[in-house]
Amino acid sequence: EEGLLSLDDTIASHLPDYGADYSDRVTIRQLLQNRSGIPHTVDIPGWFDASFKESQTPEIFIETIASLPLRFEPDADYLYSNLGYYLLGMIVEHVTGRPFAEALSERVLEPLGMVNTGQIYADGALEALAKNYLREDDGTLVPVPLTNPRLFLAAASLYSTVDDLMRWGQAVMGTDLISVQSKAIMLDPATPMGWVVGEQPFD
Repeated sequence: EEGLLSLDDTIASHLPDYGADYSDRVTIRQLLQNRSGIPHTVDIPGWFDASFKESQTPEIFIETIASLPLRFEPDADYLYSNLGYYLLGMIVEHVTGRPFAEALSERVLEPLGMVNTGQIYADGALEALAKNYLREDDGTLVPVPLTNPRLFLAAASLYSTVDDLMRWGQAVMGTDLISVQSKAIMLDPATPMGWVVGEQPFD
């Protein structure tokens, strides 16, 4: 909306040091539509190992992402990818010159009055969060610790409340935050941005 980038810019145009061989072929539009072919976080070997996550600095994590082969050629299929959203967060940082959390707060959270929404890695945030659990084969629920939450950046890095989510939903339905033209692109049923909800359009 601010004209700082185009949806058809490639990853390479904003992250020139990103070492993947596809960086000059995958676009922001494809990242938003989950049609980049970039794998999901669960495809990273060792992702469910807490010690692996603890060892990942932002620099190492970017190299880890770049080392993964595409699951398919860009725009050929649909695959939800948190790694794609991680790269989008880095692009936001590049074009705004601000950390992702600050750019998001200045442009979205503060204007919408979402005062109970923030980053899960902020000081004191973890104590207030609902806990995650994993169901074992025998049916027992085991707490899942949140390890190195900075690895989520623009992909599941937020906590929120029902009231704030209502404010977000109302903003998306209106035009103060997102233009009519942008909403038409974002909600295009043929190539929706974010999760595909309902009937899977990519058979």
